[in-house]
Amino acid sequence: MIYDICNHLSFEHVEKWLQQLRQHTHPSIVLSLMGNKADMKESRQVSLEEGEQLAKKHGLSFFEVSAKDATNVNKAFEKMIVG
Repeated sequence: MIYDICNHLSFEHVEKWLQQLRQHTHPSIVLSLMGNKADMKESRQVSLEEGEQLAKKHGLSFFEVSAKDATNVNKAFEKMIVG
């Protein structure tokens, strides 16, 4: 699950999306929470701590990533594959 760290509204929707995923997918699906646009810290609306707390609340691994410069992208996918 990915939200935009520069858009708090996208973060606010994560729990609803998570509920829908768990309701409509196989129970063994691997989920992680990722805050995208880590390269845009100056526009941040969601703190690192908020992301970490939400992930912890739902038992998800958490990464802040950047699709633009690939920050933590490989690390996040490796974590999902290896566990």
